[in-house]
Amino acid sequence: MSQDKELSPKWRARFDFFDSVGGDITSPEYRKKIKEISFFGRMKYIFNFFAFFFGIIYMCILGLWKKGLVLFVGAGVLNVIVAMVEYANGGHYDSVYRALNICYAGLCATVANYAYYLKEVRGLQGWNPFEGFSKRSAAKIAARREG
Repeated sequence: MSQDKELSPKWRARFDFFDSVGGDITSPEYRKKIKEISFFGRMKYIFNFFAFFFGIIYMCILGLWKKGLVLFVGAGVLNVIVAMVEYANGGHYDSVYRALNICYAGLCATVANYAYYLKEVRGLQGWNPFEGFSKRSAAKIAARREG
């Protein structure tokens, strides 16, 4: 972890939680431990409200600009595709745009906490916003830590 940066108690608690399950959110220990927490307590670890409302801006503030940019560009590309279909069909797809953008916000909120943990504790800052969310990528993270 960065020694020159002092973490707030909120982030320290999140990082301690991730450390307590070995830093692997695909592990059975993580699932067991997260289920033991109340619903609103669980939200502290798996959802970031600032990232939901501010998206790429908050990701950049945390230093996660690569992951934030990938999510932002992906959402933009999907919006352009919907716009082309909308133009071709002559319809009004306002609800589709709204759904896409809510999904983008949800992805930012879901990715932010663990991505920040990987950046600050493990020193990993790649372009993949879903790094560590699958067993395969979690295995790669563990292999980098060991080797």
